[in-house]
Amino acid sequence: MSSPTRWNFGDPADALLLLAAGVEELEEAGGRQLLHSKVIPTKVHGGTDEDLAALGFELGDVVDGDPLFRHATLPPGWTRRLEESDPRGSYLVDEHGQDRAAIFYKAAPYDRKASMVLLPARDGGGR
Repeated sequence: MSSPTRWNFGDPADALLLLAAGVEELEEAGGRQLLHSKVIPTKVHGGTDEDLAALGFELGDVVDGDPLFRHATLPPGWTRRLEESDPRGSYLVDEHGQDRAAIFYKAAPYDRKASMVLLPARDGGGR
């Protein structure tokens, strides 16, 4: 999967999904989709493209038709994990098991947004 689904509630099938599932379920589905995607939010707090590249990110283009996300390859050894208490949150975890970026993705069609905050490496590990 390249990017989370951008729900189109002008489409009857997507509108029916909203009625059947509810907003919370859509946001949970969006969080899981982001977890298995190859994109990061375009809005990054606490860093620039140069900072991301210095960490080892390979940055690609903004996702066609979805300016909230851009294609990106994570630094070697980094993984993604879902926030346990809120499916709108996830983390990028470095090769030392440290959370290095916090991601927020609200998939609700009426207020869709995404952002990422870079977190500093703790002493004794990370970059």
